[in-house]
Amino acid sequence: MKTIPCTFMRGGACKGVIFHRSDLPEDVSKWDNIFIQVMGSPDPKQVDGLGGGTSSNNKVVVVSPSEREGIDVDYTTVQVIPDKPQADYKSNCGNMTSTVGPFAVDEGLVEVNEPFTIVKAFNTNTEKVVELKVPVENGKAATKGTYKFAGVLGTAPELSLTFKDPAGTVTGKLLPTGNKIDTLEIPDYGPIEMTIIDVASPLVIIRAKDIGLKGKELPGQLNNNNEFIELIRKIRGVASQRIGLVDNWEDVESVTPALPKVAFFSEAQDYVSLESETVSKEEMDFCTRIVSLQKVHNAYVFTGAIAMAVAANLKGSILNNFLTEKDLSKLVRIGHPSGIMPVSLDILNEGDTFEVKGVTLKSTARKIMKGVVYVDDF
Repeated sequence: MKTIPCTFMRGGACKGVIFHRSDLPEDVSKWDNIFIQVMGSPDPKQVDGLGGGTSSNNKVVVVSPSEREGIDVDYTTVQVIPDKPQADYKSNCGNMTSTVGPFAVDEGLVEVNEPFTIVKAFNTNTEKVVELKVPVENGKAATKGTYKFAGVLGTAPELSLTFKDPAGTVTGKLLPTGNKIDTLEIPDYGPIEMTIIDVASPLVIIRAKDIGLKGKELPGQLNNNNEFIELIRKIRGVASQRIGLVDNWEDVESVTPALPKVAFFSEAQDYVSLESETVSKEEMDFCTRIVSLQKVHNAYVFTGAIAMAVAANLKGSILNNFLTEKDLSKLVRIGHPSGIMPVSLDILNEGDTFEVKGVTLKSTARKIMKGVVYVDDF
């Protein structure tokens, strides 16, 4: 067997393996085999690897010094599919982006300043820039802090992530269909109104009531509901065909398993979080859940939160029409299964001009392990 140096980290509500680009084969075609072995796919339990059996625990990040002007590091995120021998590179993982800043600081990839180091990172999946503000102590990323990230136990240093110019990451357009609302016919179900938006990653946004839900359901109530999962698969497939990601909607799971994601929303309402804490409707602007790899996430994915926050401000979108009395131009508070996710925005919205200059989220990260991982010859 061969060994590859790596660091195992949590970023936001996800976790995965971080590699230096220089420690991987120069031939990128060999990466899939490595990453699949590392995570233990294809096995839903992933007992023979580091994966955790869910999409959020099956991430890989590859980091290298950047040769781009004004950029410190380049990074690529990879979604390994738990139950298939497949790795997906189509979109960025916002949660795991949280690890890039502390990793770059600790691994000597940037000039370190205290009390904060700004890491400018170029994401190769989307060809977009993310700026990370990393708390630093004694020349290393700080490990103790007071920020509570919803969905993660305890507190940690607060990281700030600003996603620069995040529109059109995959399709090249803020609105891939050119429409703020599309009505698509879902096989064996009927027409459903939706907004398909591409900000940080393509997202399909629908009303919870249009698929028979209240919108405050927890993942455990839905992930074993085969009828719900099949409906989401069809919605994802039809939307993917509409925006050109697949030729036939039925191929969506094999061709593009990780995107677009599907989000459903409802009015702000009280509910009990996964941590058994009461989340008040006064704390949020709307209630929403997001589905990725056919599972409702325990916490909101960053790319989905960015897209939802932008859609909330896009006049005429299905979400904006629902929030007509709210001013969300600077801050959007998203109610999700683990609590509240605040999203700050820098948007130029005047007349016919709608430009997303940047979106900022708060996160935390933690180094869990550093060592080597064993893989077969590749």
